[in-house]
Amino acid sequence: MVENYGDRFGLVEDPAGNGWCIATYLGREPIVAQDRLNTITISFALPDAARFIDFAKRAFNGREIVRYDSAEGKVMHAKIGIGDSALGVGEANDRWHSKPTMIYVYVQDCDAVYRQALRAGAKSILEPKDQPYGDRQGGLEDEWGNQWFIATPFRANYT
Repeated sequence: MVENYGDRFGLVEDPAGNGWCIATYLGREPIVAQDRLNTITISFALPDAARFIDFAKRAFNGREIVRYDSAEGKVMHAKIGIGDSALGVGEANDRWHSKPTMIYVYVQDCDAVYRQALRAGAKSILEPKDQPYGDRQGGLEDEWGNQWFIATPFRANYT
């Protein structure tokens, strides 16, 4: 199917109930190199998606790459850049259901981003601390039930 925001896509559901959207961008506008989409883009269907976008901007220095709102002002489709990656965001509805997830985000300063996310409204689930696998990591939960693990590597220990 083709949506009015420029993607051709299909949706499949795996045995665990996760939705996989397989898409091809059909737009004529070039995507700026820093905003290009990765092969896998985590997407969220949420009640009050506009508020989630604001949270992502305040908590993780997110930036709107693209956003399409309905005539009623609901977010139909948006891409939010965080670092070198992007999140898909849209309003939950009968077709797109809200399902909380867990996200692992590498940042330059785990402690600073953790505090910033708390100020943006996240709740702490793990204060930042050094982990035996080489990451300094903190955990937060947003109001939609998504868990965000913020990490800064302090040594390479991937053997």
